[in-house]
Amino acid sequence: MVVIRLLKALGILLAVLILVVGVCLLRPEHAGMTQEPLVTGSWADGGEGPCFGSAEGPDGQRHGPASFAVDTKGRLFVADTYGHRVMVFDAAGEPAGELPLPKGFACSDLTVDALGGLYLVDGQNARLLKLNPAGEVLWEAPMADTPGGGSSLTAIEFAVAAPRGELYLLGHVLDEDRYRRKVTCVEAAGTETMLAVREMTPAGRSSAPEGVLDVFARGLAVDPHGHLYLHVQEPGEDGGKLLVLSGRRQVGEISLAGLELPVPVRLAGIDRQGRVYLTTVNPADPLKLWVLDRRGKLLTTRELHSPGPVLLRVSVRVGARGDVYTARSTRHGMEYTAWRPLIRPRLFRALLNR
Repeated sequence: MVVIRLLKALGILLAVLILVVGVCLLRPEHAGMTQEPLVTGSWADGGEGPCFGSAEGPDGQRHGPASFAVDTKGRLFVADTYGHRVMVFDAAGEPAGELPLPKGFACSDLTVDALGGLYLVDGQNARLLKLNPAGEVLWEAPMADTPGGGSSLTAIEFAVAAPRGELYLLGHVLDEDRYRRKVTCVEAAGTETMLAVREMTPAGRSSAPEGVLDVFARGLAVDPHGHLYLHVQEPGEDGGKLLVLSGRRQVGEISLAGLELPVPVRLAGIDRQGRVYLTTVNPADPLKLWVLDRRGKLLTTRELHSPGPVLLRVSVRVGARGDVYTARSTRHGMEYTAWRPLIRPRLFRALLNR
């Protein structure tokens, strides 16, 4: 009897060991990306692909669509700022209509939540607009002069939607002789709650008022658990750091100094596995991608695009499954590209490396 029990125990331990090894070998990992061109459009009628208009702003300069977003179905939403519209493309890059915007609403950024709600930002005038998936206006709200709050924004720089429909905004308020940078949360009813405050000096000032922290924000993202990641970088700091916020509390911090990044980077997004994506900032640099795990460990790097002398602006968005979408504004038009992740079990890597 003792021998039988011992053999049963050994059998159970062996089964558990096989299960653990199998999970480790078959656990998916990021193994590269494949390029898939989506949309290439021109600035004038008669050019290749869809026409994005003249892209000429009030200052006479050619700006191009200011921002774009991708929903969970892979649809592409492009904000044509001076055309007062949102152009829609399906997952294959085919035109799927457009959403007209109120006259005078200059959309500078947009984001989409998990339910398909589309949030549009008029950054210079600090106004918000929410559309449902059919393009109907649900609400429009000014973010300046909010009664009783004192947390309104003079200008909005970044916007990102959380899984439960909250909208996080990073912007600033001009308060006497300094800019006060703020992160706020706009909930479904349109109420605003201040989460964190970072202060910075106005551009061009040689001396900072006493107690002012000169912090440069490089992006916002929300992880699958609803935690907000704020990428900040102080002068002389290598790479900066990611502040992890839950409500009004900071619950974590990831330093990027150990990555020894060769160029300035910004936080591009977080996928549903919690992987963090960083990209280069300057269009003159190669558009490179760094993928980190939730603890800040580097998983992989990838150069997405080579630099080009005609690039005016480069933007990057990250999908829930780890799809990376890039937008490149050139003197001829816009180029939108999807980069699909190659997720392979670790066993494949072991076999390929033999």
